[in-house]
Amino acid sequence: MAKAVIFDMDGVLFDSQPLHFKAEIQTITHFGYPISESELKEYLGWYEDDFWKEVISRYNLKATVHQMKEFEHPLIENLLRESVLPDPDLQEILTSLRAKKLRLAVASSSPRHWVNIVLDGLSIRNLFDEIVSGEDVKNGKPAPDIFLKAANQLGIESSDCIVVEDAPAGIEAANTAGMYSVALRGSVNASLDLSKAKKEIRHLKELL
Repeated sequence: MAKAVIFDMDGVLFDSQPLHFKAEIQTITHFGYPISESELKEYLGWYEDDFWKEVISRYNLKATVHQMKEFEHPLIENLLRESVLPDPDLQEILTSLRAKKLRLAVASSSPRHWVNIVLDGLSIRNLFDEIVSGEDVKNGKPAPDIFLKAANQLGIESSDCIVVEDAPAGIEAANTAGMYSVALRGSVNASLDLSKAKKEIRHLKELL
């Protein structure tokens, strides 16, 4: 029996990926390459700095990681603040999981500031026992660090944790951590290979 559920944030708790695509396309285009959404999909779940390093190298952009982030961060933060609203259905699901005596955590590759904007906007911060961001670990997904840290903070063994993810990198990280990986399939990741997940769902209600 599982003792904890660890959630990725983007694409799982909130459908923020279209907002990220919009900000990333605007940023990368600004620095010299008109990237498409389909090209960006292969980076779903990547640790932020690793993503920007790869994009700069792959498309030979004349910019540093710091410059890319400095341009993009205000864009995504404004989009998040405009778009994130309280979600009663999500609140009900999380409350039901807690009623089953499950510990809950968020483990997101996003910077903590973005995580805070989303959780506060959804009015669900108080439903999580622990929150881990990409800033809290050295190695991003597909390394297992972020999930291992979340389990450690929860005081739960890895084998007793369920991870809900929407990206191949996150599923790989969960599997490497020795956790039970659940893939949430939606429109954004419809074409991605999520076959390494132990289970696939279409809605978070299927966790109940």
